[in-house]
Amino acid sequence: MSEGDNILAIDFDGTIIPQGSGLSRERLEKRPMAGAVHALQMLHAQRWRIVVFSCRARDEQGRAQIINWLRRYGIDNLVEEITAQKPWAKYYIDDRAIAFDNWASVLERLTDEGQETNGHI
Repeated sequence: MSEGDNILAIDFDGTIIPQGSGLSRERLEKRPMAGAVHALQMLHAQRWRIVVFSCRARDEQGRAQIINWLRRYGIDNLVEEITAQKPWAKYYIDDRAIAFDNWASVLERLTDEGQETNGHI
């Protein structure tokens, strides 16, 4: 078994907390995404090691805000690590990810998106 076999890397924004800009006071008042607390509890009970990743964790203030938010909802004990780096994991859960099947489907998805943004991908 390799190192990342039981690690789930979960993006913070848009999967645990609703998407928004920054960790403002108002944003930190937002409740967890529907089903997030239950899912984290179930995954933890199934012995998944949960690593939360967010670019907001790149400084101590942002990391502390994430920890405090998780603590507020009683889920800080379910999270093994908080990082700003992409961790080694078996699976990545991210609202902005593109599931990779093949490059043709990735290009099709991005080309469709690019056409809506003047062709810049």
